Order: sequence, then C-alpha cells, then structure tokens
Amino acid sequence: MDEGFLLKRQSEALEFRDKLTGILTSAQDFSDVVDRVFKEVIDYSGAEGGIFRLANERTGTLDVYQTMGPLPKTLEKLIPRRFGDGLAGYSAQSGETMIFFIQDDLYNDKELLNIGIRSVLALPLRAKENVIGVLEIFSKNDKGFDEQIVKTLSCISRQIGLALEGMRLVETLEHRITQRNRMYRLMLKLQSRATLDELLFEIVNILSDIYAPAYSVIVLYDPEDQILRLKAASQRFMEEIGHKEIALGEGIIGYAAKSRSALLINDTMMDPRYIKGVLEVSSELAVPMIAEGKLVGVLDIESPLLNAFKEDDLQLLTIYAQQAAMAILNAQLYEQAREQNLAKSRMMSALSHEFRTPLSVIKSYAWYVKNKKEIPADELDEQLDVVLSEVDNLNELIENLLNIARLEQGRMEWNAVNFEVTGMIKGLIDMFMKTASERGITIALEAKGEAFAWGDVSRTRQAILNIISNAIKYNKDAGRIRIEVDSSERNFTRVSIEDTGIGIKPQELEKIFVPFYRVGGSKIEGVGLGLSITKQFIEAQGGWLDVKSVFGEGTVFNVYLPARGSNEQ
Repeated sequence: MDEGFLLKRQSEALEFRDKLTGILTSAQDFSDVVDRVFKEVIDYSGAEGGIFRLANERTGTLDVYQTMGPLPKTLEKLIPRRFGDGLAGYSAQSGETMIFFIQDDLYNDKELLNIGIRSVLALPLRAKENVIGVLEIFSKNDKGFDEQIVKTLSCISRQIGLALEGMRLVETLEHRITQRNRMYRLMLKLQSRATLDELLFEIVNILSDIYAPAYSVIVLYDPEDQILRLKAASQRFMEEIGHKEIALGEGIIGYAAKSRSALLINDTMMDPRYIKGVLEVSSELAVPMIAEGKLVGVLDIESPLLNAFKEDDLQLLTIYAQQAAMAILNAQLYEQAREQNLAKSRMMSALSHEFRTPLSVIKSYAWYVKNKKEIPADELDEQLDVVLSEVDNLNELIENLLNIARLEQGRMEWNAVNFEVTGMIKGLIDMFMKTASERGITIALEAKGEAFAWGDVSRTRQAILNIISNAIKYNKDAGRIRIEVDSSERNFTRVSIEDTGIGIKPQELEKIFVPFYRVGGSKIEGVGLGLSITKQFIEAQGGWLDVKSVFGEGTVFNVYLPARGSNEQ
C-alpha cells in the first residue's frame, strides 16, 4: 500500500481522536456529547448510519439510546438486546470489537440487506471492567470497514466508554441532589396547615416535576367501604381517567395497598398484576402510605418509558410516602374536627331556632290568655290546641336528642316482636294525608297483602315516619310519593319510599345520615337528626337501607326489615 496513503489515514485518525477528545472533555450534557460523538464516528468511518445502545444494569439489556441514518422499518431492530443476543449482544458479551458481514450464513439479515447494508461494526464501550454500551455502525461496502478505521475506533471506544460513564454518574448525582432538594421542599409543605385538597394538589405537582414525564397519582383508602379512591393526579391523568375506585388487590395500586409493600415495575406488560388502561404506562412505582399502623392510601408514579425507575427512586418515594401519610392523616383529622365544629355550630343554631319557635308561640298564647279577661270557650280551646301542638313539637325534638344520646351510649331498649308492616304503613299515610293534601301531594301505596317483619314496632315506625316526613317536606307542590311494600323474599321485607322532590346531589348522599347534617341549600326547617336516627334504628335491628337520588328529580329510600322467615307462604 502507498506510504503517502498510510500517512494520510494515520493523520485522519489522529485528527479524529483529537476531535473526540475535545468533545469528551467539554462541559456539555450527556445527550449532547452522545450526539456529537455519534456523528463524528459516522463521518470518520464513512458509515451509512447506526444505533447507539446503553447498558441497563437493572434489566441486563442494551437499550436503544439514539439512531442515525437508514434503519429497517420494523421496530424489532430497536428493541432492547440482551447480552449475547444479536450483533450488539455478541459484542457486549465478549467485550471485543466485532465485524459482521450480513450476507454470511452466520448472520443473514434480509432487512438490512434490503436497505443496502452489507456489514456492521459493533464497538463495545468499556468503563474499567464493565461494558456500558455498544455502538453499531452500518456500511454498504461488501468488504466492511478498513483495518485503520477498525483499529482507531477500537482504541477510542474505551475512552468514549470511560468519559460517558463519568458523565452519566455526574448527571445521576445531580439528579439525585435535585430530587432531594425538591423532596425537601415537599417535606416543608407537608408541615404546613394546608387543607387536604391543597396538600394533595401540592404533592402531585412536585412529584410530577420530579418524575417527569411520569404521571403522579394519589389514591386514599376508605376503611368504611374498604375501597381505594383516586383523589389527585397529574392533569392529563385526571382528564383521561377521572375519579376512580380501586378494590384492594386490584391492579398494581390495589396490590401495593393490600400487601402494604412497595412495588417497582420497569416493564408493566410483563407483570400479571398490571391492568392496561387508557394511558400508555410502561413503568410504575407504587408505594403504600401507612401512618400509625393504618393504611392511608398509595402514592403511584406511572411512566410511559420502559425502565424509568431505579432503586434510588423507590427508596426516596418510600421515605416520602411515610411523611405524606402522616401529613394526610393529620389533614383528614383536621377536616373532620372542623366539620364536627361546623356541625355543632349548625346544630346549636338549629336547636336554638327549633326551641325558640314553639316557646315563642307558647309564651305568646299564654300572655294572651292571662291578659284577656274574657275568652270564648271555642277560642280558648283553639289556642290551647296550638299550645299543646307546640309542646308536642318540643317533646319530639327532645326525644330525638335523647335517642341520639342513647344510641351513641348503647342504652337504647329494644322490644322485638313479629309485626305486620303494611297496616303500620297505612296508619302513617293516614297521619300524613292532611299535611300532604294541603300542598297537593299524592301518596300511593302498593302492597300485595300482609307483610311481616321482626323488630321493635315503635322504633321501626319512627324510622319510616322520618322518611315519609322528609318525602313530603322536600317534595314539590303537587308532587307524588309512591310507597311499596314487598314481601316476596323469605328473610326480609322491603319498604320503598319514592318521591318527586328536589333530590340530593351525589357528593351529599354519603353525608345525609350524619347527625345534624342538612342538605346544602335547603330552606326546610329541621336540625338534621331524622335520617341519622332512622339509619341507626334500622341497622340496630339487623336491617339495612339504601338511597338513590337524582338531583332535581327525586329520591328513593329502600328500607330492608328482617323477617326471620315469617313471609314464607
């Protein structure tokens, strides 16, 4: 070979090495250095293009980081390669630079042949004893790459590997420092007296920033219903998924909650617990939040990228989940206390009103009787009837308050007997008929003969009376009430009370049985004790009730009374 040509090639090699050394020692970010090194290798070697792969320690694969030039259209050439698998895998496993000729029987790749590729040079990038990646470059030359190019690239590959590994370690360290700084900010936020909604919003925002482009999700556990409810999430997640309920053990989040163990999954498609949803999720971190031995909820990070998380991410999120659990629990307790205080304030206000009204009437009529010398007998009887009616109202109010106290203290006395339900309902309808007709409200009863129940007649009657009373109070003028008594089941009798009233908003349905709670916006007088007493009366006797409502259209209460087989024909 001509000596001048050799000198030229050696000079080109030296120039190439100088350029790479300059790039590798420059203060640039990792991705920029990879891009520039890749381009210089392609230009120097005369290659058509290639694939830059980085080793993934967790999965033991070589993942595609960057590509250049023409590649096969199928994505199979861009999937991660295991050590020993394919061109990149062979080179990584051996730690040696390797040349593959596509037309050989050893490696006959029709897809590469179809785009004119005849040979592939695989360069392992070593950092000390480890291969941190592989650079594959493609050539259309049947003879592959000449000896000088292979020798130069083999020599420089170790320098590239050491430099890139150093930069990656620095970036990892900087990332960890940034994460910890953000977590510190979050810890400070957790110590503030934010409301629960504000707290959840702040947690989601900061976690979304830390783990971008991943989605941050917070689900809270409802111990009463034994269900997980999605309470806060990244904006797009909420737009696509919305409010959702998750059973314990359901999916990755449900499993983390049920097992109370953190999960790190870097390929969700390979995990049988993963349930595919609307959004693409390839990696997921799920960490249960536990405070004072109680399950509070789950912090969940979902990424569209494979192998998005490391053990450091899991450890950091686990530490944070412990702090978040306590902060959320405190916020919940604070809101409960605040709600109780508001309820007490509403109760005192309502009770003051409820007591003042009849007392004012009684005082007014007593003053009138005392100061008027002569009162016709019929007028006196009428005024005394009003006084007695207001006394009855006071007695009813006091009895309700006593019932609440007895139920809370477990001092309620029960007298269970087998009684007929339909006749009792007819008696209640007769009692309310005058009040209902004054507003044009019709009450219809549907019952097929007698129906029996086992329980305390007086308490059961009071419970159903409260529901019918509400059905009239909250109904529209000229509205309808339909009461059905169904004894078709052997073990219980169902009493259904349906009205065409104002209805109840979905967010208020779970609160209507709380003592002293009044449906928002209601101008109907009352203290909010009736439904609470009703629920406790029914459940204490082994029955249950449910409610369905459409706001603005009406409400249906279903009361299930134990029958102990007395409905059997």
